[in-house]
Amino acid sequence: MMKDGAIVVNISRRDVVDESALSEALRDGKL
Repeated sequence: MMKDGAIVVNISRRDVVDESALSEALRDGKL
């Protein structure tokens, strides 16, 4: 789990991070 106030910075190419999965994990409290 990420600490409160943590920031995810994607410095990779666009397709490396699945943004929909990331937003779902954030919404569900998994990150």
